[in-house]
Parts: sequence; structure tokens; C-alpha cells
Amino acid sequence: MLGVRCCQVLPGGVQGAASSSQVDLVVSNPPWGKNIGSCEDTFAIVHNVMTCFPNATAGFLMSEVTHKQLLIIQARQVAEGLLPSLQILQSIRCARSVFVLARKAGGV
Repeated sequence: MLGVRCCQVLPGGVQGAASSSQVDLVVSNPPWGKNIGSCEDTFAIVHNVMTCFPNATAGFLMSEVTHKQLLIIQARQVAEGLLPSLQILQSIRCARSVFVLARKAGGV
């Protein structure tokens, strides 16, 4: 049985989240930086999702530009030891957007 719960994922944290051990899949459409937000907001949201739900597979819909910037920021943060690395399971391009499936590296 699939249970669906909604929570609000913001650059500052996750609100209304279920217990992280009860979550297998998280899907998010973070800001693309064109009309609202920035790539840094997207990075913070991805980081918060992966921190709050360390055992979950996460899917993120974002623009191609944001995707490229996200990979650069994430690589820099990992190299500086500030973040555990993400394992990108699949990146699916469609028009000008990318759907990324990811897990925290070393996750179950």
C-alpha cells in the first residue's frame, strides 16, 4: 500500500514531514530560478530532502540550467566535506527540464 503525505520543503527546512523512516520516495519540484527562487534555493531544498529522508529515493523536476548548476554546487560541497554525496540514479531530460532520481550515497 502506498501512503501519500504532503509536506512543505523550503530552503530553510522541511515542514509537516512524516517520520523519515516511513518514507521511501520523495518527489519535489523546487524553484527553477526563472520566476521565483534561485539555484541556491534548489540546492538547499535538495539538501534538506536528502537530510530529512536519508533512506528515501528522491525525484526532483528542474530546468536544465538549474540541474547543471546543482551538480556543480553539490560537487564543490562534497569536495569541501560539507555534504555527503548523492548517488544520481537516473536523469531524464524532457524539453528544457530534467527529472533527477537520486539517493544519498551509501543509503539503503
